[in-house]
Amino acid sequence: MKTLAITVCAGAMSLLLAATSAPEPGFEGTWSLDGRRSTALPPGMEQRMTITEDGGSLQVKTFIVTDFGDRTQEDRYVFDEAGHDVQNPGLGAGKRTARLTGRHAFTSIDRLTGPNGETTIERAWSMTDDERELTIELTSSGFAGRTQTRRVFVRGESVAPPPPSASRLFPVDLSIPIAPSPFRQGGKVQLVYELVLRNFRAGDIEWKRLEVLDDAGRTLEAFEGAALAANLSRPGTPPSLEQPQRIGGGMVAVAYLWIEVDGPAPHALRHRASFSLPSASTGRERIVESQPTPIGAPCVAVGPPARGRGWVARWISNTSFHRRGLFPVDGQAQIAQRFAIDWNRYDDAGVEQRGDESDNATYSVYGQDVIAVADATVAKVIDGVVQNSPPNIAPGVGLDPDKALGNSVVLELPGKLFATYAHLQPGSIPVKAGQQVHRGQVVGRVGNSGNATGPHLHFHLATGPGLQGEGVPYVIDSFERIGAERPEGDKPAWQPEPRPTPLRAELPVEHAVVAFD
Repeated sequence: MKTLAITVCAGAMSLLLAATSAPEPGFEGTWSLDGRRSTALPPGMEQRMTITEDGGSLQVKTFIVTDFGDRTQEDRYVFDEAGHDVQNPGLGAGKRTARLTGRHAFTSIDRLTGPNGETTIERAWSMTDDERELTIELTSSGFAGRTQTRRVFVRGESVAPPPPSASRLFPVDLSIPIAPSPFRQGGKVQLVYELVLRNFRAGDIEWKRLEVLDDAGRTLEAFEGAALAANLSRPGTPPSLEQPQRIGGGMVAVAYLWIEVDGPAPHALRHRASFSLPSASTGRERIVESQPTPIGAPCVAVGPPARGRGWVARWISNTSFHRRGLFPVDGQAQIAQRFAIDWNRYDDAGVEQRGDESDNATYSVYGQDVIAVADATVAKVIDGVVQNSPPNIAPGVGLDPDKALGNSVVLELPGKLFATYAHLQPGSIPVKAGQQVHRGQVVGRVGNSGNATGPHLHFHLATGPGLQGEGVPYVIDSFERIGAERPEGDKPAWQPEPRPTPLRAELPVEHAVVAFD
């Protein structure tokens, strides 16, 4: 009988151990972090856990989102107080012990060894009696000292997102390569520049909104949705990118901004950008406010690049290929053509071209004199490039930064600025490099050479010659606006204004038809 009693007691003890080494039902399911009631969380943290019960242990799959990156981790808690293998990204590997402390509670200790030495992580899990709320008290001790955090979870896929909040440590870099110099166009001050965003996060971000503010904090312009997407380019990505506002880790986005200001130019600009994390479930927005950027010096005033009436300004807008011509030359990405204008011309009868469209001589702009916009030194001359037959371009010219200009003249103006005249007629250039020229002096004639589909004068100012340097704004000191062209079918047409409008120190707006003295 004594032996039988021992056997029965041993069986009862086994049953008791089995009952206390497995958690009560209730932990299973999906749990989402309630950030508002949690404490000492990493910036922007969201966490979702999926818990399943497996033979007396808990399997926990965790997805964590923070401002700095995303992480998925799988854990197993076995309640036998023995050490089981465990790994933690960044902290190392070691052993985990776990034990039940109540009907809906347990504790665990991870002892890890990794690149930064030894780390101990203690967790105390507790679930409310109604099984709708779960709290984890977490204490970590190691090379970074001792930290404590309290994480409160609610059952379900997500919780209500917190309101947008400023995040000074959100891992993006907002920079302005060239500070905008104010100039007048259309009777108002214009500020034209690029805001470059670099994503330092180890994962995607979504650019939701951009506000441009003056030095007094007033909003000058705001962009979001399709309006923001239309102003973005994504260097290094396919042109057909469907979501330009979604920016991968280590990637770049460029916002092309053309801000029209009522009144005088501000002294500085600030930018407020809002972001969300596509991997997050709440859609919470992070707000980054940049430091002020001082406005650049006023732009230079020059004379007209040609003479006579009927000149029409084309491709001078925020969406033109000139404006967005960001590409590397000699290892440096710049926009030399930022303020370039392609000048065409209507004759006195209001006709731009008549006759055979493949004949350059049938265009009214062809052969017109091109003149120096200021007293200057001839910095560079390219001549001898054969002309194109519209609308064809000679093979290979677009692949060489010099050939793309065709026959061309570059003048060095005071202040180390360079005026580039491109696509001239071969043999029409009467000046040589190093020669001094005076304002109004003929430097060539309009042609159709280089990367051009038809006769026109390409003109721009930059800090370097040709396609080098950064394009700078300028104004023409005196001209008359005599009309504006309106597209009619495949060809532009224009009607003169009742009275010419004299303009001083402005840059012509796109499609303006003007007369030069």
